[in-house]
Amino acid sequence: MVKPDFYGVVNGEEIQVILPQASEEYGPISHYLLIVVPEDKSNLHKNPDQFLTEEMIKEEMLSTRHDRIDLSNAPYIAAMFISRNIPYTFHLGSGDTYQNFTNKKLERYKRYRIFVRAVVDTPQKHLYTSSPFSEFLSLDMREAPRGEVLYLFHLLMLIYANDNNLRYHNDQILTINIKIRKFILTLILVIKDSFGWL
Repeated sequence: MVKPDFYGVVNGEEIQVILPQASEEYGPISHYLLIVVPEDKSNLHKNPDQFLTEEMIKEEMLSTRHDRIDLSNAPYIAAMFISRNIPYTFHLGSGDTYQNFTNKKLERYKRYRIFVRAVVDTPQKHLYTSSPFSEFLSLDMREAPRGEVLYLFHLLMLIYANDNNLRYHNDQILTINIKIRKFILTLILVIKDSFGWL
């Protein structure tokens, strides 16, 4: 799974990001978690797999019950997406709730990293894969692009994201598909580079 990617700041309050999808080589995906890690000295050297889902849920429950506990820099789950219903773009910091997880408002002048965790539907319930961290994100980054080029970019991203859902039974089809995906990804990167969407 690739890392989530920055797309642009929306209205100075939210950050639009591009979310990756996992393969289903180890079984069907039960759900995805979008995890936000505010910048903090205590977690700078950790990798995504070191952030345990159960601990984040416990900390969130504690902060809800006890107002005095400061967890402003604690990692949290911003959203859960059931099965393969993960969107290809997402507005981080909207304040909306996704499967009982709050996509908390973002603080100005604070930096965040995010990653996506895909949980496999198995009896063990502990089989998952995590994406790498995104780059550091903040509300003072560039605005999200607009216009016709944006439409083309969205269309290419939609094709690229939906392509991950397909299963292939023929090696020749898979080889052709990989070439098409590489071409689409190259077009996406050219559009981003040409308009300074980095």
